[in-house]
Amino acid sequence: MRSRNNLPLHLSVIRKQRFLLWLEHAAVCEYEAEMLACIEKANVIHHVDLKLLET
Repeated sequence: MRSRNNLPLHLSVIRKQRFLLWLEHAAVCEYEAEMLACIEKANVIHHVDLKLLET
């Protein structure tokens, strides 16, 4: 989840299950490289393939 589409922004990686929702990672990103690094870190730690969705 991104706080907004423009940088700087707050990026949160959440885990959602049926009735549960919790914060896994959070970062304040001033540059696109920081945002991509946070997503990649979550991918490596949790063995997933998160992608940045454009809205």
